[in-house]
Amino acid sequence: MTPSVLDDWRETLRQEFQAEEGSFLEIAQNERRWDKAVFRELIESMRDCCVRCADDEQLDRWMAHSFFYVPAFVRAWTQQDEFHRPDDEYWHRAIHLLKVISHWFFWGEPPTQEGEVDILMLE
Repeated sequence: MTPSVLDDWRETLRQEFQAEEGSFLEIAQNERRWDKAVFRELIESMRDCCVRCADDEQLDRWMAHSFFYVPAFVRAWTQQDEFHRPDDEYWHRAIHLLKVISHWFFWGEPPTQEGEVDILMLE
């Protein structure tokens, strides 16, 4: 694999965390709706980041800021009455997954023995 393919998660995170057009955060803010496919891309990129950065002694500030901010923002923003969110069970699992991945990022330890976040729980 080329380095650019290995680091796709980094570019996806930049786009997501800057709420660029087509990102989950941009869609949530501007269209006030939950896009499950785009959310999955966000989660997968966050997971890939955690795997790749697990042994890093220092974390990029832009990543740390966003891993801290995004779970709280998504939870608060998507609780608004005018927001079109998925069913409650899916939403609660998704919010929990954001918190788990954030914890993984800061502590460097995956939430399970295998080191995987169960993204399939969102289907």
